[in-house]
Amino acid sequence: MIMTANLKQALEDYRNLTLELNDLAATKIFNSVIGPYAEVLTCVALGLTLAKSQVQSGYDATDEQEKVRYQIKVRHREKDEDVKFEKLKMNPDGTMAFHYLIAIFMDKQHKVTEAYKIPASCIETNGVSDENGKYKTLFWKKPICEKICNDSRVKDITSLY
Repeated sequence: MIMTANLKQALEDYRNLTLELNDLAATKIFNSVIGPYAEVLTCVALGLTLAKSQVQSGYDATDEQEKVRYQIKVRHREKDEDVKFEKLKMNPDGTMAFHYLIAIFMDKQHKVTEAYKIPASCIETNGVSDENGKYKTLFWKKPICEKICNDSRVKDITSLY
Protein backbone atom coordinates (compact mmCIF):
# COMPACT_ATOMS: atom_id res chain seq x y z
CA MET A 1 0.00 0.00 0.00
CA ILE A 2 1.36 3.41 -0.94
CA MET A 3 0.79 6.58 1.06
CA THR A 4 -0.96 9.06 -1.20
CA ALA A 5 -2.03 12.58 -0.29
CA ASN A 6 -5.66 11.41 -0.13
CA LEU A 7 -4.81 8.45 2.10
CA LYS A 8 -2.68 10.63 4.35
CA GLN A 9 -5.56 13.11 4.74
CA ALA A 10 -8.08 10.31 5.33
CA LEU A 11 -5.87 8.78 8.05
CA GLU A 12 -5.43 12.15 9.72
CA ASP A 13 -9.20 12.76 9.58
CA TYR A 14 -9.87 9.28 11.04
CA ARG A 15 -7.30 9.85 13.79
CA ASN A 16 -8.92 13.18 14.71
CA LEU A 17 -12.41 11.65 14.66
CA THR A 18 -11.37 8.80 16.97
CA LEU A 19 -9.75 11.26 19.35
CA GLU A 20 -12.99 13.23 19.46
CA LEU A 21 -15.02 10.05 19.99
CA ASN A 22 -12.76 9.07 22.88
CA ASP A 23 -13.29 12.50 24.45
CA LEU A 24 -17.07 12.16 24.13
CA ALA A 25 -17.47 8.50 25.04
CA ALA A 26 -18.34 7.46 28.55
CA THR A 27 -16.46 4.19 28.05
CA LYS A 28 -13.08 3.45 26.57
CA ILE A 29 -13.35 2.65 22.89
CA PHE A 30 -9.71 3.25 22.04
CA ASN A 31 -8.67 -0.22 20.87
CA SER A 32 -11.79 -0.87 18.82
CA VAL A 33 -11.59 2.35 16.83
CA ILE A 34 -7.86 2.40 16.19
CA GLY A 35 -7.62 -1.16 14.87
CA PRO A 36 -8.44 -0.26 11.25
CA TYR A 37 -6.26 2.86 11.54
CA ALA A 38 -3.28 0.80 12.73
CA GLU A 39 -3.84 -1.81 10.01
CA VAL A 40 -3.67 0.80 7.25
CA LEU A 41 -0.63 2.50 8.84
CA THR A 42 1.12 -0.87 9.01
CA CYS A 43 0.32 -1.75 5.41
CA VAL A 44 1.83 1.57 4.31
CA ALA A 45 4.87 1.23 6.60
CA LEU A 46 5.67 -2.35 5.57
CA GLY A 47 4.37 -2.34 2.00
CA LEU A 48 1.70 -4.94 2.78
CA THR A 49 -1.70 -5.64 1.28
CA LEU A 50 -4.71 -5.30 3.56
CA ALA A 51 -6.72 -8.53 3.72
CA LYS A 52 -9.69 -8.51 1.35
CA SER A 53 -12.13 -9.39 4.11
CA GLN A 54 -11.99 -7.77 7.52
CA VAL A 55 -13.78 -10.74 9.05
CA GLN A 56 -11.51 -13.58 7.99
CA SER A 57 -9.86 -15.26 10.89
CA GLY A 58 -6.19 -15.23 11.71
CA TYR A 59 -4.57 -12.39 9.80
CA ASP A 60 -5.07 -8.79 8.72
CA ALA A 61 -2.54 -8.26 5.93
CA THR A 62 -0.25 -10.14 3.58
CA ASP A 63 3.01 -9.74 1.77
CA GLU A 64 1.85 -11.04 -1.60
CA GLN A 65 5.36 -11.61 -2.99
CA GLU A 66 6.62 -13.54 0.03
CA LYS A 67 3.25 -15.23 0.75
CA VAL A 68 3.48 -14.14 4.39
CA ARG A 69 0.47 -13.40 6.64
CA TYR A 70 0.49 -10.70 9.32
CA GLN A 71 -1.74 -10.31 12.36
CA ILE A 72 -1.83 -6.65 13.41
CA LYS A 73 -2.74 -5.76 16.99
CA VAL A 74 -2.66 -2.31 18.54
CA ARG A 75 -2.96 -1.29 22.17
CA HIS A 76 -2.94 1.95 24.08
CA ARG A 77 -0.10 1.72 26.53
CA GLU A 78 1.29 4.07 29.11
CA LYS A 79 4.98 3.60 29.86
CA ASP A 80 5.68 0.06 31.13
CA GLU A 81 1.96 -0.70 31.56
CA ASP A 82 1.04 -4.40 31.25
CA VAL A 83 -1.23 -5.21 28.29
CA LYS A 84 -2.29 -8.32 26.44
CA PHE A 85 -2.85 -9.29 22.84
CA GLU A 86 -5.84 -11.63 22.77
CA LYS A 87 -7.50 -13.90 20.21
CA LEU A 88 -4.33 -14.79 18.31
CA LYS A 89 -5.71 -17.51 16.03
CA MET A 90 -4.13 -20.97 16.04
CA ASN A 91 -4.33 -23.67 13.38
CA PRO A 92 -5.61 -27.14 14.42
CA ASP A 93 -1.99 -28.40 14.55
CA GLY A 94 -1.10 -25.81 17.24
CA THR A 95 0.80 -23.44 14.95
CA MET A 96 -0.28 -19.85 14.54
CA ALA A 97 -2.57 -18.83 11.64
CA PHE A 98 -0.15 -16.02 10.73
CA HIS A 99 3.59 -15.78 10.20
CA TYR A 100 4.17 -12.53 12.12
CA LEU A 101 2.41 -10.50 14.77
CA ILE A 102 2.82 -6.77 14.40
CA ALA A 103 2.43 -5.49 17.97
CA ILE A 104 1.81 -1.76 18.03
CA PHE A 105 1.61 0.53 21.04
CA MET A 106 0.10 4.01 20.71
CA ASP A 107 -0.23 6.94 23.03
CA LYS A 108 -3.51 8.74 23.70
CA GLN A 109 -2.97 10.90 20.62
CA HIS A 110 -2.84 7.78 18.41
CA LYS A 111 0.86 8.16 17.73
CA VAL A 112 2.93 4.99 17.48
CA THR A 113 5.31 4.81 20.44
CA GLU A 114 6.53 1.24 19.89
CA ALA A 115 6.07 -1.39 17.19
CA TYR A 116 7.47 -4.91 16.93
CA LYS A 117 7.51 -7.59 14.26
CA ILE A 118 7.26 -10.84 16.18
CA PRO A 119 7.54 -14.26 14.50
CA ALA A 120 4.71 -16.69 15.17
CA SER A 121 7.17 -19.10 16.78
CA CYS A 122 7.69 -16.56 19.61
CA ILE A 123 3.93 -16.48 20.19
CA GLU A 124 3.74 -20.28 20.15
CA THR A 125 6.47 -20.42 22.81
CA ASN A 126 5.48 -17.45 24.99
CA GLY A 127 1.71 -17.20 24.52
CA VAL A 128 -0.95 -18.80 26.70
CA SER A 129 -3.49 -21.08 24.96
CA ASP A 130 -7.19 -20.87 25.66
CA GLU A 131 -9.06 -23.91 26.97
CA ASN A 132 -10.08 -24.99 23.45
CA GLY A 133 -6.63 -24.60 21.89
CA LYS A 134 -7.99 -22.24 19.22
CA TYR A 135 -6.38 -18.99 20.37
CA LYS A 136 -3.35 -17.74 22.25
CA THR A 137 -2.99 -14.65 24.38
CA LEU A 138 0.32 -12.87 24.62
CA PHE A 139 0.75 -11.01 27.90
CA TRP A 140 3.02 -8.00 27.45
CA LYS A 141 4.50 -7.68 30.91
CA LYS A 142 7.85 -8.24 32.53
CA PRO A 143 9.66 -10.62 32.18
CA ILE A 144 7.80 -11.94 29.11
CA CYS A 145 8.11 -8.77 27.01
CA GLU A 146 11.81 -8.47 27.86
CA LYS A 147 12.38 -12.06 26.76
CA ILE A 148 10.52 -11.43 23.49
CA CYS A 149 12.24 -8.10 22.77
CA ASN A 150 15.65 -9.67 23.41
CA ASP A 151 14.92 -12.50 20.96
CA SER A 152 17.09 -11.94 17.87
CA ARG A 153 14.16 -12.85 15.59
CA VAL A 154 12.02 -9.98 16.92
CA LYS A 155 12.48 -6.67 15.13
CA ASP A 156 11.75 -3.24 16.56
CA ILE A 157 10.02 -1.51 13.63
CA THR A 158 8.96 1.68 15.42
CA SER A 159 11.06 3.86 13.11
CA LEU A 160 8.97 2.73 10.09
CA TYR A 161 5.96 4.62 11.45
